[in-house]
Amino acid sequence: KYINKKLFKSAYNFDRVVSNIKEANKQGFKIILNPVVNQLTYKTLPAFAKFIVANFPWLQSVSLSVVQPHGRALINNYLLPDYREMGKYVTQFRDYLLKHSKIKVINPYCGLPMCVAGWFNFPENNVEYIENLYSAPKNDTNKVHLGVCKQCVYKELCKGIWREYLDIFGEEKILHMIKPIKNATF
Repeated sequence: KYINKKLFKSAYNFDRVVSNIKEANKQGFKIILNPVVNQLTYKTLPAFAKFIVANFPWLQSVSLSVVQPHGRALINNYLLPDYREMGKYVTQFRDYLLKHSKIKVINPYCGLPMCVAGWFNFPENNVEYIENLYSAPKNDTNKVHLGVCKQCVYKELCKGIWREYLDIFGEEKILHMIKPIKNATF
C-alpha cells in the first residue's frame, strides 16, 4: 500500500481496487492482472505473488510488465530497474504462482528479454516469442539487440531491450544485465 501511495501521489485506495477486482470476478468477468514493475516495486514481487494466490486464486493470468523508458518513466529514470537484479524476484514470483495456483504468468511485449529471469524456459508464456514464431517478425524500432545478442538462439524470437534503456544505462551496464542463451530446444 505504501509503494502504491508513493507512486500514485494521490489518495489511492488499494482496498477499494481489490474489492472491485473481486466484484468483477463475481459478475463473471475473466480477470488478467497487468502490474507494471519498476525499481521501487520489484523486490515486493514474492509477497505480491502470495497476495495474489490468497486474494485472487481464480485469476486467468498475470501479465508481468516492466516499466518502459517512455513518458514519465523516461523523465524519472530512477524507476527503471536493473534487469538482472530484478530477474531473481520475477523468477520467485513466477515460480510461486506455478507451484501454488493455476494462474499463468505472461512475459508481455513490455516485459523482459527472454534471457532474463529464465523466461526462455517458458517460451509459450513470452508474447514476443509467440508473435515471432507464428508470424513474420515485424520491424521494431523501439527495441534493439546488442552485438552479444547475435550469439543467442532466441535472437529472431526476442526483440531485445528498449532503445532508450540502452541510451540511459549504456551498453556496458546492459551487458551486465543480459546473457545470451546459446543452447535451447524449441
